[in-house]
Amino acid sequence: MIGVLGAHPTLRMAPLPTPDTTPLPPALTAALGHDGDWISSWWTVAALVVLTALLIALSLRTRGARRLAVSVLAVLSLSLGVTIGVNAYVGYLPDVMAARFLLVGQGLLAANPATVGRRAGDVRRGAVRIERIPAPAPLRMPRASTWIYTPPGYDPSGSTRYPVA
Repeated sequence: MIGVLGAHPTLRMAPLPTPDTTPLPPALTAALGHDGDWISSWWTVAALVVLTALLIALSLRTRGARRLAVSVLAVLSLSLGVTIGVNAYVGYLPDVMAARFLLVGQGLLAANPATVGRRAGDVRRGAVRIERIPAPAPLRMPRASTWIYTPPGYDPSGSTRYPVA
């Protein structure tokens, strides 16, 4: 019969590792900071809320088919504002390129080989690219594609060695 864990003299828990508390360099912290574009900006949310209010006021002054069209635009503006507000709060998509990579990865948008993997300021902001990875021949599996992110300051020449955890 097995006793309670810890009561057995030969079972010992390994000590928990201590976290690395070395601070990141200020330049790297700034580069990794939230510097998204309109898709994650509270200013965009505020502008859409103002636009929604203006469209509601306009719809109250109009009649007929025009009122319906303005009301639909108000609902779309409000929906987009709420969506961008949630994204700004959560930080899921920091910029439009991240949204594009997500859509390409989900198969909802065709990848343009000329632009995939390129972002403005690759060395400063980091880069994402698609790599084809071959499987070992004995496994008889097809090659797979994977997304690879290289952080800001990554040396693409391969001459710099980086630690691996």
